Amino acid sequence: MKNKWWGWEYDGKTFFDPGIPQVREHTKNVVLDIVRRYDIDGIHFDDYFYPYRSSVYSKLPDHKSFKQYGGKYYPNRLEDWRRENINILIKDLSKAIKEEKRWVKFGVSPFGIWKNTSSPQDNLPTTDATSNYDILYADVIKWMKEGWIDYCAPQLYWAIGYKPADYAKLLKWWDAHTYGRNMYVGHSLYKINPNSEEIAWRSPLEIERQIEALRQTDNISGSIFYSSKHLIKRKDVAPLREALKENYYKNYCLMPKMPWIDNKAPSPPRTVQFVSSSRGNRIAWQAPFYKNEMDKAYRYIVYKTATDKAKEQLTAENIVTITGDTNYFLPANSKGGYYMITAIDRMHNESKAEVVKIQQDQLSSLVFQKNDSMSNEM
Repeated sequence: MKNKWWGWEYDGKTFFDPGIPQVREHTKNVVLDIVRRYDIDGIHFDDYFYPYRSSVYSKLPDHKSFKQYGGKYYPNRLEDWRRENINILIKDLSKAIKEEKRWVKFGVSPFGIWKNTSSPQDNLPTTDATSNYDILYADVIKWMKEGWIDYCAPQLYWAIGYKPADYAKLLKWWDAHTYGRNMYVGHSLYKINPNSEEIAWRSPLEIERQIEALRQTDNISGSIFYSSKHLIKRKDVAPLREALKENYYKNYCLMPKMPWIDNKAPSPPRTVQFVSSSRGNRIAWQAPFYKNEMDKAYRYIVYKTATDKAKEQLTAENIVTITGDTNYFLPANSKGGYYMITAIDRMHNESKAEVVKIQQDQLSSLVFQKNDSMSNEM
């Protein structure tokens, strides 16, 4: 650490001290450097704010910064001061990100318990346990109420029925505390183990049960899996992988919208047409005109439908692809029908559909095989 006075050692690790204004400013500048340099969709913070408590080290070594920067909180409101430090950081980050690029989302994946049952007025269903509010000093509920974050993804890394922290009960609590912001659930793939002491985690079916449960809620918008490497590489998780592919995520879909950032749909694609050539049969279009980055078409959705009644046909089951290209090559042996093309912006607001009808006799019966030169051409 270049400025050693910015942090302290705790439990064998070096931590930046959130109570020092220069640390918060440095953190903001690092994030803004990423936002400015790269075409990113969002900034995601995990659950690390103040450190998790160690069984060896009982107190955090921030007494010097508390004395220097505590202000009205010093000397009797140390925990409130710590929470305010993180509040300032999150608020400043949110403001700076949106001023730089309004479409960049800002979200947090906190520990799955906001407070514990020592705060009965919050109606929390857990026993006395580690919590964001009391241990990590992360008041994520305030951040959602104030609109400082666009989404929250609590790490509900426990099984349904686990008494100290029941997934089902916590899911219900978080579902009731979204405050108009998007909420996703974090699932613990890493806990799947045929030799687990917890019976629930001996089978990947636990994750399926959790997905089924969240899909019965009103305000949970989706899932985040930790970590994807378990889903991709492990043979014992293959049944879950197939279930996600063939059942839960069988169809394409749009990301949950964030109307507080932008709810204006882009203009539809221009000059949508069917083209048949030596390169194959395709539907081609031109990008719509736009006035600013928020109105720009970011992706296109291609639907294949039975009729040209757009309102009835623009469903997930009818999506054949979502692409950043301005053409779609029809697979070999495609049948005629209606194709509807829409544009979506960075916030997944969707335009009206442009329709092209393809007759069966328009489709070439030739089967084209791409060679190197054709691949380069395409």
